[in-house]
Amino acid sequence: MTTDDLGSIAFRNGDLPEAEQFEAWRALYGFTTELSLVAAPCPGFDATAEIWNLGSIALSSATMPGAGYRRRYRRNRRCALDHWYFLLEDVPGIAGIEPLAAGNRVLRSGSLSVDYDECTEASHRVVLYVSRDLCPEIAPALDGLTGTLPEDGMSGLMADFMLMLARGMPDVRPEQRAALVQSIRSMIVAMASRRWGDREPAASAMAVTLHERARRIIRQHLTSSELTPERLGRAIGVSRSNLYRMFEYAGGVAAYVQRQKLLAALSLLSDPACALSITAIGMSFGFEDTSTFSRAFKREFGVSPSEAREAGGAGVPILVEPPASLTPCQSFATLLRQLQT
Repeated sequence: MTTDDLGSIAFRNGDLPEAEQFEAWRALYGFTTELSLVAAPCPGFDATAEIWNLGSIALSSATMPGAGYRRRYRRNRRCALDHWYFLLEDVPGIAGIEPLAAGNRVLRSGSLSVDYDECTEASHRVVLYVSRDLCPEIAPALDGLTGTLPEDGMSGLMADFMLMLARGMPDVRPEQRAALVQSIRSMIVAMASRRWGDREPAASAMAVTLHERARRIIRQHLTSSELTPERLGRAIGVSRSNLYRMFEYAGGVAAYVQRQKLLAALSLLSDPACALSITAIGMSFGFEDTSTFSRAFKREFGVSPSEAREAGGAGVPILVEPPASLTPCQSFATLLRQLQT
């Protein structure tokens, strides 16, 4: 286990003897939680964790053995802390869905001062710990927000936001952390209020979260004929006009979707191992015929599909520059940069 100058922790137990791995894991969280291994199909418990210190907030992201490794978590009653927490974990046994993606996760909230006793086989966990001093004005609301939260609009946004935090924290600079705390605080206030009228302070954080959710859905359904602006808007809970504004930098959502399809097609054409014909590749992404696909492809990349295939086969695939129109609020990293201003 290592600790940096800011008090953030990186934990790895894979180098320990198998008989000591779970004990090391239990010791890591033992201050707040009594942790026991109820069942395990194999010896050892190879796990990793990153814990970031933001002053009034701490964020933990952990991976561990999942299905079959049943653990019991109980509150350590000797712990006097009363911090709130939001806990996001995957649901074991769901095939074909990315861990912690919508449909394969559970979001819970509570207080470290309240007893809990639960068993889980989750392989991924993200936990946001929040000091009571950060949000005293909404303490009653947060105290009442306990247990499993339904995956409604705001809870889903909170889950996505936590996941982006865990992915983006390694790139956060020390001078950005105070501003990042205020962004997280705004999301927590919005989460506790659960009323759209109270969410204005969290607008930037929610905008980037909604955008990332839309991008993920688009990536997952590039070959689907049902990927339309109307369906995408319904999936993330925004109107078509708001969806257009979200992708206005790309010429609108339809233009963004087509570019992603063409980028995916370029990836296949550049892969020497791909045996699909140009026609088959184009049709798989919804282009009605080869000529339509070829015109769109050349307009986007300046070369024809056959030229892209030849370049890939020769080991010099076509390189694609990001659009010059790329503007802020399109990634979590962008949001973090904006927090400085």
